[in-house]
Amino acid sequence: MLGFWALFLAIELGCGMIAYRLDGQEGRLPALRLLAMRLGYRQLLYAVVVRAVFAALAGPRVAWGRQQRSGTCTAPLPPMAEVAPVAADAPLPGPSLDRAA
Repeated sequence: MLGFWALFLAIELGCGMIAYRLDGQEGRLPALRLLAMRLGYRQLLYAVVVRAVFAALAGPRVAWGRQQRSGTCTAPLPPMAEVAPVAADAPLPGPSLDRAA
């Protein structure tokens, strides 16, 4: 079993080296980081998944309560813009449509 695991790690390092070269990265392959990810990060992810599955099977610890609606919430009104009074016979702003001028 240990031989298969070592072979798998060797294949993974080889594939990582090919991917690193194809990506055009400068420097050496971070082999120790790749092995550390294989040994530590995956185990952490497995633990998180197992915990999430058990939490999903156990159900929610705290249920959502029903919200009581009272209708008493008020929001402040935005300030009104100051508008100057306009006479009823005043011309409208903008270009004139009178072609005779």
